[in-house]
Amino acid sequence: MKKSELVSKFGRDDITKVVLSRILDLCERCDTQNVLTSSGFLTSGERAAAEDMLRYDGRNNVFFFGGYHEAERVCAVFLPEYVERDRL
Repeated sequence: MKKSELVSKFGRDDITKVVLSRILDLCERCDTQNVLTSSGFLTSGERAAAEDMLRYDGRNNVFFFGGYHEAERVCAVFLPEYVERDRL
């Protein structure tokens, strides 16, 4: 599915659409340049929309981290092929 279609499908408002577009840009950068990338802190609504969109798109190289377990605001972290989540 195209980027614009994904953003429209999962973005509830204009701000969320911008955030989701940025998330997809970071994911693409991770894939094409093979580098670790991360977003800024996301609200719980932005996180939920991003998780739904990435799951729908079949992305599994991402995890969400806020500095401690159960953090309210988290960043999306995209892992390149050479980094294993278990080793972080």
